[in-house]
Amino acid sequence: MLHVTTERPNAPQTEPCYLTPEDIQRELRLSKSTMYCILRSGEMPHVRFKRKIRVRREVFEKWCRAAEESSVFEGPAADQSERGEEDGNQDKERSAYAGSIH
Repeated sequence: MLHVTTERPNAPQTEPCYLTPEDIQRELRLSKSTMYCILRSGEMPHVRFKRKIRVRREVFEKWCRAAEESSVFEGPAADQSERGEEDGNQDKERSAYAGSIH
């Protein structure tokens, strides 16, 4: 009897084109409930095969890039300028108060 396999001996190893919610959960270090909340909300497009949920790798990578682009990265300088003089005065008052208690 002839044994037929779909694996090619010298074929390059490629990543699966579909990811499970657990794959994504592990990669992003999310809780199970957070992962399924993202899927239920429709925020991350996915497909169902009967009861199994899968996300195309390309969709996941695009979703991650969009999330990174929409995030606001602020450095310490931006944080201080937004706080304004009022917060700076409160810090000075706290320091003076802490220094007067002995």
